[in-house]
Parts: sequence; C-alpha cells; structure tokens
Amino acid sequence: MGKELNLLDFMIVLAKHKVKLIVNFVAISVVAVVISLLLTKYYKSEVVFIPQGPGGGTLSAFLPINFSGDFLATANLSKRQYVTLLGSRELREKIIDKFDLVRVYKNDKLPNPIDKTLKDMKRTLKTEVEEEGGLGVTNVLSVTITAVDKDPGRASEMANYAFDLLEDKVAELNRVESDEQIRYLEEQIANCDRWLAEAREQKKRFQLENHAYHVPEQIKMVLQAIGQQKAQMLALESQREYLRKAHSADYDGIKAIDSKIAAYEEEIAQMETGERKDVFLGLVQSLDLSEEYIDMLKEVETYLQLRFLLRAQLEQSRVKREKDYTGIYVVDRARPAEYKFKPKRAAVVLVIVFLYMFCLVSLLLLREHHAHLRENDPERLKKVDALLANLKPFGKP
Repeated sequence: MGKELNLLDFMIVLAKHKVKLIVNFVAISVVAVVISLLLTKYYKSEVVFIPQGPGGGTLSAFLPINFSGDFLATANLSKRQYVTLLGSRELREKIIDKFDLVRVYKNDKLPNPIDKTLKDMKRTLKTEVEEEGGLGVTNVLSVTITAVDKDPGRASEMANYAFDLLEDKVAELNRVESDEQIRYLEEQIANCDRWLAEAREQKKRFQLENHAYHVPEQIKMVLQAIGQQKAQMLALESQREYLRKAHSADYDGIKAIDSKIAAYEEEIAQMETGERKDVFLGLVQSLDLSEEYIDMLKEVETYLQLRFLLRAQLEQSRVKREKDYTGIYVVDRARPAEYKFKPKRAAVVLVIVFLYMFCLVSLLLLREHHAHLRENDPERLKKVDALLANLKPFGKP
C-alpha cells in the first residue's frame, strides 16, 4: 500500500494548478455576477393591522363571557380568526381572479390551474402574526399581510386587496350576527311585553279581589284609625275614673262609658285581626297580603327593567349594524416597493463561486490521487477503476 495524500500534498496540488484555479475563479465570478444580474427581481409589500377581539391564546378566549361594557366595540371574531379568514380559499380565489394570477404564474395550461396557483400563493402571499406572552398564554399584537411579486405595483395592490377583502368579509359576518341579535332581541322583547302584561293583570286581579289598592298606604290608614280609637278609649277611661269617684258602680253614666270602651276595643280587635272586605284591611291580613303584593310588584318591576335592558341592546345592535364595524385598525397600508426583496446578488455570487471552486478543487484532487495510485498502488487502482465503471449508468460490470 502506498502512502495516502496528506495536507502537504493538498497544498502541493493547489500550488501546481494555481494558474488554472485563478483563471477559473475569475471566470466563474464574472459568470456568477452576470447570472445574478439576469435573475428575476421580486418585490415585497406589506399591510400591518391590529385586530380587536380575544387573543386566542389567552385565558379569556376560553371563557364565553364578555367582560367589556362597550357593547358596540366588541368584535365578534377572535384575533386568530382574522388569520384564518386571510388563508381561506374563497378570499384567495378572489385575489386570483382580480390579478389574473393563473396567467401571471403560467399555470393556465395545466389541468388544475387554480389548485396550482393556490399552492404558488403560499409563497407569494403570506400572513405573519406578532405575539407577546409565554407559557402557553399569548396575545396577538398585530398581523402582517405580505405580498411578493415581480411587479412592485402588483405586490402592493395584492396586499391591499387582501386586506380589503378581509374587511368586507368581517363586516359581512358582523352584519349577519347583528341581524341574528336583532331578531333574537325583538323576540325577547315581545315575550317580555307578554309576561309584563300578564304580571300586571295578575296584580290587578289581586288588588280588586282583596281591596289591596295600595297596601302600605292602607296599613298606614288602619294604624291611624287604631291610634284615634285608642285615644278615644283613654279619654273615656279618664272620664270613667272621675265618675267612679263621685258615683257608685251602678251609675248609668259609668255603664254607658263602659259600653263605649267595649265597642272601641271590639273595633280595634277587628282592625288588628279581622278580615275586612273594604279598604281598611286588618293588620294581620295586611301582613299576609303585603308579602304577595310586594312579590307582584317585584315581578312587574323585573319585567320593566328587563324590557329596558333589551330595548337598549336592541338599539345598540341596530347602531352596530349601521356602523358596519369590523374591529380592525390599520397601522400601514401597502405601498409599491422601491427596492427589490430578492434575489440577494451577493449571496447568489458567493454560492455559485463556492460550489464551482469546490467541484474544481475536488476534481483536481481526484486526478492527482488517481495518478498517485497508478504509480504506487496498481492493485488498488484496479479496484477503484472497477468501482467507477460500475457506477456509470450504462457501464458493464
């Protein structure tokens, strides 16, 4: 076995072919520069917007409760759903039709031109999301629509048109949801009106059957009447005590006063415990009726408040539908790029030169190694030649 090539041998090979290497390096550099200049230029335009709504990666996105007090400023879509809409086939097909991308991307002669163009658009029309947060809880800060095309004007128009389509779709979804909300609220208001009418009719029947027209005022009237009766009783008792000092117990005046006092006591007892069929309700009866009366008042007041809230939300829904609210705030509209996005000429030149010189140096080393084997190890050379012969596509083993 002969000795193998080492680093010194490698340097000797490079020095031996230095003129060839320099000439090839200059030539391939010129060729690479020419190729980089001939490559198609691509331009990039971007639309940046801030979506409003639940972030999608936040805890609030999993809760069906809206903690916001601003009914009109609440977006129906989450922030990540805007990105989903931008990637929808419906939206992208409209862009294809608008800019005739089937022809622009040279897919018009293929059997499935739309599908191929949609696949190409994954490279030329992208959506990027800027987020903040961590540990699985993130929030979408902004969304960027990026369009790349050979024509800077078309790139900016594609990005702006994609954003306009997104706004139109979001507005359409909001209108549909607003219409559903309006129909639902109108049905609930009609139900509330029916419930309120029934509660009022029930309260009216209760008042007429029990003469409970205004229970608190009626109780006040009964208490005032009892107070007056007790005052009359105290006056009669004072008069009786005076007469007892001057007359015997059989005195007719004392008996008359006793009769009056007994009548007052019976009247007071009737006012306190009796069940009357007039506006002067008994106190015990008043307590029983007052609870039912208060419950009925509460029921009527509840339906009134519910109706007020439903009417307020109905008006807000109508204003929202007319407002055509989307919940999207534009940061930057797309503008035609003044400088190309790609290709990067320096990178193209470096890659071409590197690959060519690597292949050239490898070829020179292989040739030198082959010559080295011919002189020092003929047996191994035969094996190498046999291997190379077998590796040829049409070589005979």
